[in-house]
Amino acid sequence: MWQCAYSEIYVTDTYWPEFDKNSLADAIFEYGRRTRRFGK
Repeated sequence: MWQCAYSEIYVTDTYWPEFDKNSLADAIFEYGRRTRRFGK
């Protein structure tokens, strides 16, 4: 339970067959932009 306390979910409008390298790059970019406070 504690391990998933800080998990993050990325939701996209792109369905799986159309999810390509560009969609993955967008997801990684968005993940990198997030500010984490680690419970503070």
